Amino acid sequence: METRNSAQPNARHKASWKGTDLQNIEIRRATSRDASSLAALFDAYRVFYGQCSNAHAAKDFIGSRLEHDESVIFLAACGVGNAPVGFTQLYPTFSSISLSRRLILNDLFVQPTARGRGIGRLLLKAALRG
Repeated sequence: METRNSAQPNARHKASWKGTDLQNIEIRRATSRDASSLAALFDAYRVFYGQCSNAHAAKDFIGSRLEHDESVIFLAACGVGNAPVGFTQLYPTFSSISLSRRLILNDLFVQPTARGRGIGRLLLKAALRG
């Protein structure tokens, strides 16, 4: 998947569901200001894959990736205060054949309470758009 220079951190994709929890889903590219709100979600992702919970390390890791532009993270937010309910994280690499930068999707997670509503699909679509 090639990245595009036109991908703006403020690019937003919206979808609506009938239901009380997930009426206005917003998918947007995360910035370093999102590190704190993403930390708990990233920690839950790691716990899902058998790692010990470490919210402080999760916040530091995500914050560093965002601050140093070492990954691209799209987050899904909804509800009161636009709380994050899912994210996908992509890491850059390069292709010698196509002479271009590429992104590798490494992480995709949606909170268990928000699953089954298409949030993962929206995150994947955002990742494909880069």
